Amino acid sequence: MDLAAVLGILWQRRFVVGLGIVVAVGAGLLLGQQIKDRDAAAGSIVGSVRMVLDTSDSQLVKAAPEGADTLPIRAALLANAMATKTASDVIARAAGVPAEQLVVVGPTAEKAPTLETPLVSQVKEATLSANAPFVVNVNADELTPIIAIETHAPEAAQVRRLTESAVAGLRSLLVAEDGSRSRGFVLDTAAPVRIERLANSSSATPVMIGGALATLLCWCIGIVVVVGRARTRRLRPAAGQV
Repeated sequence: MDLAAVLGILWQRRFVVGLGIVVAVGAGLLLGQQIKDRDAAAGSIVGSVRMVLDTSDSQLVKAAPEGADTLPIRAALLANAMATKTASDVIARAAGVPAEQLVVVGPTAEKAPTLETPLVSQVKEATLSANAPFVVNVNADELTPIIAIETHAPEAAQVRRLTESAVAGLRSLLVAEDGSRSRGFVLDTAAPVRIERLANSSSATPVMIGGALATLLCWCIGIVVVVGRARTRRLRPAAGQV
């Protein structure tokens, strides 16, 4: 059966083909929803919290307190200090996770280096191993005194412990840098810890389209096969009579 004959059969039965299109769209949507549900269930668990570095005489209360102009750079220095091995080991111990399975990435890892140095090499190594089961990303932009912490772990309870340990580690670093707080800097939590599950980044759209087209193709093939067999049965008695 040539293509023209196939198209003729489908055109003559365009109502049935239209019904097949509806079925194909429904099948594609159902398949896409199943993939989205699977990706959501398998998505990573992420914790996040934002910390604000401030002076003891808060900027919210006192205009231009002493040291306020240095807060953004101090926040960036604290965030980078979190990526040291000493700070990473403290976080791992407090969170109850193996130190060798924890990676702490600071703001320096997000910048393109202009010169290859031992520090840059260490940062690259930490970034490349960021697929470890436990990850802490600490970020500060040197424009605002805000330090953003994002944690990744297989389980929600581990994410919460990791986030809280990172917050405690950051405050400990501030105390170590500031001694008895004679310079009057404090770290406040801008928002409570958030724990959420992120879906995988794979898109279900190509699968939905492919499933719909495959269903429609099978539907059309079924129409052609049924019509062809029906015609063959009608021709056999006629041939017998001749």
